[in-house]
Amino acid sequence: MENAQQYRQRSCSRIGNCCNNSTPLKPDFMYIHVFKTNLNDSRRIQDIEPSLDMHPDVIEWNVDLQDTDNILRVVSSIATTESIEQAVLSAGYYCEELV
Repeated sequence: MENAQQYRQRSCSRIGNCCNNSTPLKPDFMYIHVFKTNLNDSRRIQDIEPSLDMHPDVIEWNVDLQDTDNILRVVSSIATTESIEQAVLSAGYYCEELV
């Protein structure tokens, strides 16, 4: 199974410049992971943004600041969550998968 970075490269070569297309193609199968975090403001979210944006297995992500658990939702091409959790933890923030 290809990782998200390989997918993006393949998609861009297939449909041209992704920045000029409204919706790039997505893998056939994706996982949605949900995490409880302490990402309670935009500064903290900006701290983790580079790590998650460049993570090879993360397709898209968002943080729900309206939720009391500051939920991080990640659409990923892999079933495991350790590397996603580690990206947040290494930035100095709490991250626990909700099962």
